[in-house]
Amino acid sequence: MAKQTDVDRLRERRECWIKALGSYSEKNTILGQIHDSVYDTAMFKLVQKSIEMSKKNKMEEKVNWAIWKIFRDGHSISLALGVRKLSDDSPKGMDGDKGVNSLVAELKDMKKVKIRGKDLLDVQGFTYRTWEEEVNIRCGAEQGTKQDRYSGLDELRSRVVEKLCGVTSGSLDKNSVVQDDVFDKQIKKVMKDTEKIKVWVDKHIAHLATDESSEGVEPISDQDVWKALETLCEVANFVSATFLNGSSWVSFLPSMMDDFVFENIVTPLVQKDQVEILKEKWVEIERKVGEWG
Repeated sequence: MAKQTDVDRLRERRECWIKALGSYSEKNTILGQIHDSVYDTAMFKLVQKSIEMSKKNKMEEKVNWAIWKIFRDGHSISLALGVRKLSDDSPKGMDGDKGVNSLVAELKDMKKVKIRGKDLLDVQGFTYRTWEEEVNIRCGAEQGTKQDRYSGLDELRSRVVEKLCGVTSGSLDKNSVVQDDVFDKQIKKVMKDTEKIKVWVDKHIAHLATDESSEGVEPISDQDVWKALETLCEVANFVSATFLNGSSWVSFLPSMMDDFVFENIVTPLVQKDQVEILKEKWVEIERKVGEWG
């Protein structure tokens, strides 16, 4: 059996990172969680806007505040939990039966690997080229004397990897590795903008904290969570574009198709003559809960 090379090991580990990043439609992946959080927040802001319009139109009394409370509280908890999961810095990391898919865990795993610059270019399908080599290729292509495909991508990616490794242009060698500071900077950015939310979630969602244990814990606002989500999107883009797929996303929120978001938005939940049915359902639930005592 052939001995596994450093490039082979990086390629194998990179597949784990790509799997953890996942896609919009995959659950328990970084992108899946980001997509759900961004989409749900966009929908929540639409409902907020509709409430504002109802007040301006003097229709506030027609808003069902019981349903709005469930929607508002449920969204706040769901979004805070999403931020908590994406920024999880569990010492268990990504592997094992307690492994987690989070941006912090992925960045720490990348840092631990000590990625060589030339190996990174190799697994991403690029060839290391100095600026001088690229100029020669361009001139040769123009003169028709050199048969070589020119796209400029190899040279551009080479400059990016040199910067990651902290070396000057044209000096990347087999010992050049991505600097720890590249990962530390992104981890610090995530931790700074999510720490307040993580503490609040651990105290007030994951646990019923006592007054003593929650003393000093700051309340969180929608703005805090929105800022954290913005940071997580930026860092996910960085991870994908720099180390994984070589590309980033224009937006984490899908474009509206056929106005499905607004379908039936002006339709009430039930007709007026059906309210009695809902009252009967409430009594049924109330009776069932009463049996628990």
